[in-house]
Amino acid sequence: MKNSKLIPNMKVFFLCPVPENQKPINEYIFFRALFFQNNFFNLFLRQNVKEKLKGKFFFYFVVFFQNFFSKVIFSFEISSFFSFFFLFSLFLFFPFFLRVNQIRNNLNHARFFYEETSWYDGQVWEKPLSLIRNDRLLSTQKIEPIFHLFFNLLFLIVFLLFFSFSFL
Repeated sequence: MKNSKLIPNMKVFFLCPVPENQKPINEYIFFRALFFQNNFFNLFLRQNVKEKLKGKFFFYFVVFFQNFFSKVIFSFEISSFFSFFFLFSLFLFFPFFLRVNQIRNNLNHARFFYEETSWYDGQVWEKPLSLIRNDRLLSTQKIEPIFHLFFNLLFLIVFLLFFSFSFL
C-alpha cells in the first residue's frame, strides 16, 4: 500500500521540467556539501545551552574589552582592529545569509521560477502538493535554524561594528 503512494510522487518529482541544478532540493544538497559551510553548521547547530552561553559571554567580553581599552590606551589601534574584524566578519557571513534565504524561499513557495535553457526564457513551475509538503518540512527542520543562526550572527556583528566605529 505504501509503495503505491510513493511511485506517483516519485514520477512527479522526476518528471518536473526544472533542470537538476536549479531544483531547490539539489540546491540545498549542494549548499550543505560545501566544506566550510558544513563544518560551520556542525559547529554552531549542535551546541548545547552551556556552549551557547559561553559564546554570548565571549562576545560581551569582547565588547567590554574593546570599550574599556579603547578609552584607556591605544584607542585608535584597538578600535580600528575591532572595526576591521567585525567588518570582515560581516562580509564573510552576509553572502551565506543571502544564499540560505534564497534556498528557504525556493523551498517554501509553491511556484518556482526557473530558466530551462540559456536563452533567459523564465518559466514558472507549480509544485505538486506532495513536493510542497516535503519541501516545507525540509525548510522548517533544516533551513530555518540555519537562517535564524545567520540572522542572529549578522545582527550581533552589525551591533558590534556600530560600537567599534563609535569609538574611532
